[in-house]
Amino acid sequence: MPPNVTSPSGTTTGDTTKQYGFSANEQPTAASRLSTVARDTVHTMQNVLEEGKSAAKDLLHEGKVVAKERYDATTRRVEDATRENPLKALAIVAAVGFVFGILFGRR
Repeated sequence: MPPNVTSPSGTTTGDTTKQYGFSANEQPTAASRLSTVARDTVHTMQNVLEEGKSAAKDLLHEGKVVAKERYDATTRRVEDATRENPLKALAIVAAVGFVFGILFGRR
């Protein structure tokens, strides 16, 4: 290995070896290592993104199922309450209509 040579930027070849794992005279090998590392990194990131995409789809599906269950339960409760107390339900609807009429009526 050649002696440590100081570059214009102030680093020595020994520093390059410590920093990047290769010396200045091994640059072609280092370039292929860098290419391999970059390729592996891209592959790893693609896998991570696919896993994230899959997890997001699963969460979305679970959210849809829960929302549908809650919607169905609420609909059943409203239908049951309306069947048990039809006059009360009619009075509530009339009151809501009256309030909307006052709020949004013509002036």
